[in-house]
Amino acid sequence: PHDNTAAQGQSTNEYCDERPDLNKPWVSINIILWTLSILLSANCRMYMAKWDLSKAYMQLHHQRTQTWRQALYWVWYEAGVKHGGWFRDSVCEWGQRQLGWAFHRAVTTLIVKFVLQKLMQDWVPNIRCPKLRAWQEGRAAAGLTDENGQPGLQCLGAAFFGFLDDFMLFVMSDDKRDIDLAYNIVWDCFRYLGFDINVSKHDTEGRPAQVGEALGHGLDFENLTRFITAHKKSRVKDHLHPFRDADLWERFRLEEAVGLLQ
Repeated sequence: PHDNTAAQGQSTNEYCDERPDLNKPWVSINIILWTLSILLSANCRMYMAKWDLSKAYMQLHHQRTQTWRQALYWVWYEAGVKHGGWFRDSVCEWGQRQLGWAFHRAVTTLIVKFVLQKLMQDWVPNIRCPKLRAWQEGRAAAGLTDENGQPGLQCLGAAFFGFLDDFMLFVMSDDKRDIDLAYNIVWDCFRYLGFDINVSKHDTEGRPAQVGEALGHGLDFENLTRFITAHKKSRVKDHLHPFRDADLWERFRLEEAVGLLQ
């Protein structure tokens, strides 16, 4: 909700207490690594794929009080008669303080839940890899089941994360057919939901592979290592280059450099 009386710096998430279960925590690289460490105990090959929504914020409409800067006065004349007036764009604008959590709760979290449900429904019963099946059965026997006594998400053998408009699938199997099936199920979910996907970006870095990038961190599943991506190395180089010949370092540039290195 839009509240002008909120204290400075107070998170608007604090007002969303009607359904606290919908306020899922934002995913971090640590959450991803903890999850992958569990999946890798299946001792199968790990693959990841990525999807990036195209113009995602433009696909979400927001309440009027959050679009106050998106007004345009536009008039034109036809046969000497004046037409037009004030027009308002009701879709989300980039950079709002409230937009991040609104999109996270209204779109990201629900997409993740939907995809995980479809993987449990359409992927798990059709898994071919015997090692992965044995791993799932062992975890179910250990009590990691849902309220109906059926294998739960802890037995999925895959993970699906979303960070705003970026989505990542991590899937385990020694049978490539299992990887392809999980990948196609996620694609079918996005088609069903109707969101546009950045296809060119997906073709270059989003297809299933054993080396990829998650939240800016390089992951190599063949060697089980993390690495600094070429993109980050280039950013560090470009940012630090002016420091070489400068007599004085501007504080804000130094702070940006330290933050980038961290």
